[in-house]
Amino acid sequence: MSKPGGIGAEKEMTDIATQAANAVKADIEKKLNKTLATYEPIKFSSQVVAGTNFFIKIKIGESEYIHARIYRHFSGSTELNNVEENKSADDAITYF
Repeated sequence: MSKPGGIGAEKEMTDIATQAANAVKADIEKKLNKTLATYEPIKFSSQVVAGTNFFIKIKIGESEYIHARIYRHFSGSTELNNVEENKSADDAITYF
């Protein structure tokens, strides 16, 4: 269980988390300045605010991962807030 305002435990991807990740793929490619042949959302944590912040671990290469913070408003609009590069499969998802 997460504390108020904190992010929850890592979970397997759900349909809504996957939709959020897929909705910002082009924004992530632009931020990283490269086209991603591999783009596989692996796990996520979330934080309820005035909508939901998704913190998603995404595999972008054989052993290359990023963490993306994606905001999804209650209306369904989605936006990329931040990306952390140079992550591994074992790195815990934390607030950033």
